[in-house]
Amino acid sequence: MRLDNKTKKRILFLILTLLFVSITYAQECTTNQTPVIKTIPTLKLNEDEIFRYDVNLTNNLEDVVFSYVPFNMSIYNFKIEEDGKIFLKPTKTDAGTHTALVIATTSQGCFDTQKIRLEVYDRPDILNYTPENLEQKLIESNRLIFSVDAEPGNKGDKLYYEWYLDNRLTPVTADKYFFITNYSSTGFYRLKAVVKDSRELNSSITWTISVKDKNRPPYLKYPLPSLTIAKDTSGSIINVGNYIYDPDMEPVKYEVLFLDKYNPGYFKNGSNIMELWVNNFAELVVKIKVNLYQEEQIRIRATDLDNASALSNVFEIDIAEKLPTFAIFSQPVLSEACSPEVQCTEWSECLPTGIKTKECRDKKNCNKLDNVVIEYEDCDYNATCNDHIKNQNEEEVDCGGPCPPCPTCTDNIQNQGEEDIDCGGPCKVCPNCFDLVKNQDETDIDCGGICDSCPGGSKCKLHSDCQSLLCTEGICEAASCFDFRKNQGEERVDCGGPCEPCATCTDGIQNQGEEDIDCSGPCKPCMSCDDGIRNQGEWIRDCGGPCECKFLEVFKEKSVPIIISVLFLFFFIVFRVYISNHRIKFLIFASRITGFLPSKFVSLRENTDTVIGQLRQFQLNLSNVQSQNINTEFTEIMQGYFMSILEVESVSAGMLRKALKEKVKNPFVKKLVMIIYFRSKREVTQSPLFKIEMNQKIERTIALLKKIQKAAGR
Repeated sequence: MRLDNKTKKRILFLILTLLFVSITYAQECTTNQTPVIKTIPTLKLNEDEIFRYDVNLTNNLEDVVFSYVPFNMSIYNFKIEEDGKIFLKPTKTDAGTHTALVIATTSQGCFDTQKIRLEVYDRPDILNYTPENLEQKLIESNRLIFSVDAEPGNKGDKLYYEWYLDNRLTPVTADKYFFITNYSSTGFYRLKAVVKDSRELNSSITWTISVKDKNRPPYLKYPLPSLTIAKDTSGSIINVGNYIYDPDMEPVKYEVLFLDKYNPGYFKNGSNIMELWVNNFAELVVKIKVNLYQEEQIRIRATDLDNASALSNVFEIDIAEKLPTFAIFSQPVLSEACSPEVQCTEWSECLPTGIKTKECRDKKNCNKLDNVVIEYEDCDYNATCNDHIKNQNEEEVDCGGPCPPCPTCTDNIQNQGEEDIDCGGPCKVCPNCFDLVKNQDETDIDCGGICDSCPGGSKCKLHSDCQSLLCTEGICEAASCFDFRKNQGEERVDCGGPCEPCATCTDGIQNQGEEDIDCSGPCKPCMSCDDGIRNQGEWIRDCGGPCECKFLEVFKEKSVPIIISVLFLFFFIVFRVYISNHRIKFLIFASRITGFLPSKFVSLRENTDTVIGQLRQFQLNLSNVQSQNINTEFTEIMQGYFMSILEVESVSAGMLRKALKEKVKNPFVKKLVMIIYFRSKREVTQSPLFKIEMNQKIERTIALLKKIQKAAGR
């Protein structure tokens, strides 16, 4: 531990003070006069909690003053009262270990010291939480996931989670909470997440949640029946409220819609035959307008306070006539007489409206209005359990009372608008993976089975039920870096992510089936003495360093051919070097040995003698030449030479090669002629010494011409 300068000065001052006091009062401080501080245990403090401690003496002396000298003390408000009381409330910045020296001193200067050690523990830190807005608004049937991301305040601590809904502890112990609402969840809630460590230190975060009512539209629970009524019927004929329900139990407005039989799918504006409306008691009321048989197709629209609506099924209302059918058909509308021919069906059973009917038809249609009439008679109706009407003390339409039980949310049948068997619609919300209930095929609350996998410590049946993919004796084991499973975000089994980095071919370690460090197995092949690569300190490829040179063994086996090859290569190189340095001599020598010229080219020697003479004369005249264009005169002499020997009017490199190819067979002579041509083309530096340089050029040219002359002759 490194002490700052201020602490060092305090300790030095304390030592000097104690030394001075001990020397001054050495004779006066006896055992009975010297205070003895009781052993002070390690004091353990928690962040933001008030801490009290009294430093006491074993011999209970009076007139004792307590003080302290900090050794490693960074608690800002730490102090010891003169009576030995310690009172403080550590903050988050005080977490850690602190030490100080406590001093008990009497008025006579007798004293005792003892080291005090304080350990301040930090509460868990909530790093992040979602949602970030602490005031949340939901609508019934919605859900929201709440989560906290925390870390221990003290290294090595394990964290525990608690969730409180309206101050009631929930069974959730994970870092996530699924807030689920149903159609009766309207209201305000407080959700509190508490993160604890092993010392019960905790941090918390609280959300306020308001759940707004969600309107559910009305729905048709039972189909409305078609009815046949007498023409003199007036008043309520059926209660629509028995067929259309509002799951929120809100007031519903009903509207009667008449279908247009001539335009299927469209509604018409009222009816000429009857008036229909639904009164305040949800009863369908009818009033007949004319004494004319006709049926109407009808639908009922139910609309709640939020303008959500539902349509009933299409049902019919038929009007029956009580007069004798023959009399009806005998009322002519035309002047000509017509004798009706009436044919009727048998009487029907007694209908729920208290009449029985038969349908009669005038085959001749004398009335011209309608050739079909429904005739009725009064009767006594005996209610049944399948007449689609709520009667005979039934609880609902055709159920309850003397009939089979009505649909319920516990009858194991998907009916009455349920989303699934006995759930949804008018029943409770269907089981899901966020309802805080162990249902469906979950192995624990809202996890396992068809839901997400469970955390460690939860119940399980299969490995797939667990986040760690490890189910042992029905309990999910916590994921670790040694469970031989790829879980908790690992890149591979037990490595990467929160675990140690995965083995690679560049980690400098022999692992993952490698034959050597970072090579072979899943990595690139290891370096060897037969990989065809110069590596691992080899002199040449696969030879030297750690490798044996295999070509030496080959050399031993085939030494004679190799020696001959090496000697041949050696002499060839020497020959090439010699040729490059004595090219002209070699060409002359080779041309004399292999020399042969065509008959018409024998004048080469004489032409060479001529131009040599011209160059000699030109050289002698250099001292008298006044022209600055000496190079041009030299060039003209040489051009004339090549034109004479090639028998052409002008000379160029390409023309020279072509002429030599046609007229000279000796390749060495060809080479000599080309050399003299290119050398004659070189310019002479125009300087005060141009005559000297020209002399040198003429001398070199003459020397070359003599060599050509020598090579061309036999």
